[in-house]
Amino acid sequence: MTKTLNIKAVAAVVGIALALSLGLGFAVQSAGAQSMSMSQLVDLFIQLGIIAPDKAAAAQAAVTTSTTSSMGTTYTRDLTVGSTGADVTALQMMLGVSPATGYFGSITKAAVTQYQAQNGIPATGYFGPLTRAKVNASVVVTTTTTTTTTGGVMTGSGEGFLDDIEELSSVSTEEVGEDEEDVQVLGLEMIAEDADQQIDRVIVDILTPTGNDDLEDLITDVSVWLDDELLGRMDVEDGSHDRTADEYTFRFTGLDGVIEEGDLAELFVAVSGVSNLDGTDSGDGWTARIPANGIRAVSPNGTDDFYPSTLISEAFTVETFASANSIELAVAKDSSSPDTQSVEVDDSDDTDGVELLVFRLNADGSDIEVNDIPVLFTISSTTAQVSSVANTVTLEIDGEEFSETVITTGGATRIVTFDDLDLTIEDGDTVTVVVTADINDLDTGVSFDSGTSLKAELTSTQVDAIDAEDESGEDITDADATGTALGEEQSFYADGVSIEFVSATEVVSDTADGETNDRGTYTLRFNVTSFGADAYIASTTASTSAAGTQGVEWSIIGNAFTGTETANLTSSGDEETASFLVEDGQTEEFVLTVVLVNTAGTAGFYGIQVDTVRFNESNSGAIADYTAVTSATGLPDDIETDEVNLET
Repeated sequence: MTKTLNIKAVAAVVGIALALSLGLGFAVQSAGAQSMSMSQLVDLFIQLGIIAPDKAAAAQAAVTTSTTSSMGTTYTRDLTVGSTGADVTALQMMLGVSPATGYFGSITKAAVTQYQAQNGIPATGYFGPLTRAKVNASVVVTTTTTTTTTGGVMTGSGEGFLDDIEELSSVSTEEVGEDEEDVQVLGLEMIAEDADQQIDRVIVDILTPTGNDDLEDLITDVSVWLDDELLGRMDVEDGSHDRTADEYTFRFTGLDGVIEEGDLAELFVAVSGVSNLDGTDSGDGWTARIPANGIRAVSPNGTDDFYPSTLISEAFTVETFASANSIELAVAKDSSSPDTQSVEVDDSDDTDGVELLVFRLNADGSDIEVNDIPVLFTISSTTAQVSSVANTVTLEIDGEEFSETVITTGGATRIVTFDDLDLTIEDGDTVTVVVTADINDLDTGVSFDSGTSLKAELTSTQVDAIDAEDESGEDITDADATGTALGEEQSFYADGVSIEFVSATEVVSDTADGETNDRGTYTLRFNVTSFGADAYIASTTASTSAAGTQGVEWSIIGNAFTGTETANLTSSGDEETASFLVEDGQTEEFVLTVVLVNTAGTAGFYGIQVDTVRFNESNSGAIADYTAVTSATGLPDDIETDEVNLET
């Protein structure tokens, strides 16, 4: 790699260095701003008779290991549009204006304006005393002969360069979210070889989609970082804008990012999203790039080089906060939510706080503020309305209650919206919500009939209607609110039974020795608790498909069954005539045993489930007088066995 030095910058250095190393006393001056390689410079001194030819190697070594150097031109006059000369050329090179023509035109004025805005100088584009003083102060650097680096200051006098420059794949097609700061959209890694390297200038282009030249509607600023150190930041309005090319250019000059010799460093370009992004402006089509020779790095001896050899670019998108952060408000029924069951209520006083549904709300991608939650309430009666069963419904969230009165109009369904919740769920957190109801007294003919059920749900319609905002203030959309929470029927009785699943077993065996037909023996255990009065459970049992009405009815689940079936019902309670007694407030265990023999059908998987349990307050009257408890009126839907294979 061939390096060049500015004679004006090193003439004094050469004189001093040669005098020290060769014992020669002289002073060297240069009136021009020519650029020469180090070997050409030494040849010049030989031609001038300053040093002897046999001292050339020592002279070059003395210069390359020595002392004080100046990195640039000292500016002595004001410059403006129309100015020409070598100092204009030097200024253009410093500011990254290409080509450096030596003529101060509109492009140079824009670059000066940009430099002034970066450095707290009135951005007029006029290169006057204030700007001149700032530039002169920044381009003169003193270095000393040493091999150590302290506090990020470039040391050593060696000539170095940047090597192994590669784009970082980790910064690829980034999403810049609304109000997000310093999102990395382009990254490079590089190694400083042979000497420390100072990143002195970086040029960044932002290309906009064709016909869209309003970059300020999407991002507020562009910044350049070396590892985690901020090198420079520019507001969008301070960049130069080429409307024809749909391109903004940001020139970061006078930077002080040092990469120590042998170190691997990462250079990033970052942008910040506006706080009030219009959704119509978001989307694809934006590109960040560093043009060829857009990075200038300076060695301790004053030589500078330009990188990369070809432009490097990366696409990025600008999205609303929700889109960029994949925000989701997830709704799900909690495992503690009550199953279908019978609930004891009073026949003369209201029963408060009956639990209908427990569900969870999870925030992902942002803190989410929930304002309103609608809940759908449905009763089983076709002759009453929701307000006939429940007069008040409540949400309980982290110990705080939000209650609403149920409107006394409408039919069997009612959507109740719990508003002004002011509930904030932090990103990644989950809150549990409990839905309860105050149930009216069960006075037949006045409010509702015994056995009427009520359930609470958040279907997809209610989930979509939740009023919530992300931390940027944007509304959570239908697509961001997911899941459902479907509560089960809670049936209300003043006198009745509560049924609970206990266990199930399935045993497969041959019908007889040497036979291949399988026998499946299914055993279901469930508890029956009476409340309000004694309960009599009819002791007869048969499959639901059989003719007649039975005390416990069951059905076969799985494949269609065409073999033989038998069943038997027992109870731990006292056996009365055609009934089992469950005394008021007591619990008795019932055992249903069903045997299936697959003699006429094909091999298949079969199981058993309980469909109906009938009870009565007395052990008299026809079975038709008994009350049927089904899945719609309080029978849990989990009283069933697994399905097992029965072969023929």
